[in-house]
Amino acid sequence: MDEFSGGDWGKEPNQDGLATFRATQLSRELQKGIDEFMVDEFSGGEWGKEPNQHGLGTFRTPTLRRGRFSIEGQPSLSQGAFFSFDEEWLERSAVIWEIGDPDYAKECRKQARFIARLRNDEDPLRERLVKAFLREQAKMLPAIFFLAPSSQAASGALRQKAVAYCDYLAALAERGHGQALETLARIAIAATRRVNRLADKMSVSLAPLATEEIAWPVMKSKHPKFGDDEQAIFKKLPIGAAFAGLQPTKRFEATDGFGHVAWQLQGFVARLRDQVRAHAKEHRIKLDGLKWDPLRMSLEELAVLLPDFGPDRAVLQRWWTVAQKCLVEAYPHPCKPGKLNESIPCLNRLVTAQSHRTSPGRIRTKLLERLKRKFVTFAGGAETGA
Repeated sequence: MDEFSGGDWGKEPNQDGLATFRATQLSRELQKGIDEFMVDEFSGGEWGKEPNQHGLGTFRTPTLRRGRFSIEGQPSLSQGAFFSFDEEWLERSAVIWEIGDPDYAKECRKQARFIARLRNDEDPLRERLVKAFLREQAKMLPAIFFLAPSSQAASGALRQKAVAYCDYLAALAERGHGQALETLARIAIAATRRVNRLADKMSVSLAPLATEEIAWPVMKSKHPKFGDDEQAIFKKLPIGAAFAGLQPTKRFEATDGFGHVAWQLQGFVARLRDQVRAHAKEHRIKLDGLKWDPLRMSLEELAVLLPDFGPDRAVLQRWWTVAQKCLVEAYPHPCKPGKLNESIPCLNRLVTAQSHRTSPGRIRTKLLERLKRKFVTFAGGAETGA
């Protein structure tokens, strides 16, 4: 612990010309900055709902986190230890919870002050924060990589960080950040090349993911000899096997309209199911006592109980139950708990027939009916319903 509690690490060539780490002491200014925003401001803690009796919680605990569904396709970014990055919201929350939960109110105010400082271009904390991030990464990332082959916890942490960084880059790119987009493209190119090169030797590791993906990334070039042989890759991996019953028709939609939203929902539920199962396995959470109960269970508990996606009516009904809950969680009605907010533009515009737009309730009903009809077709079910 002395090596990690004492400061930044520098590199120094050894006798073989290879870089080795040597411990040096953090500057007083940087240490002050770290103490200021990591200890004083946040009291060293994290926030989130406690795990339930099965240890699954709501994925907003320090060890179990997830984003929410997003129709627009933009990643739902984790805010980590922050309640919000809106100072006004934090201040209002502090006032509201002053009597009911003074500790929560206190943390809200601390976070509001911290974020206000980050918005100030002249505040030296901004530069110290970046330096601390880079120095901590230089220490911790190689150590976690060293542990990963023999530690599931370290391997899981590394994977989680990689996905989070890509999500943040994607969000920056969506906001018009050119360098973020370029970096994301470099990651995609390098990852695609390496994944498909290793597919020969490690097809078993890729098979579960390939089964649940309807498409697979390949490198294509104007010069054929520099591109991937996708047919060879298709033979190695069971790509889209979960959708063997899928029979696209002229009315089939997966890139626009109701079909696009339903397709995104199906993929989100599949990833949530895998995420919860992996977490339960890693933390040795027993699931034997879980019985399907949509009215009382959390999304995580329902997702972990889902059978493999397929055309069976009972299976499709369970998948749709979880999908609908994910949709409502992402777009909740402001006045009707547990109901979908039909006024969200990207949802509302899907319902075009005037006879279906006579009332908000009618729009909401038609939205869910049409989404379910499209959802079941992905497993080869009839579009008339589950």
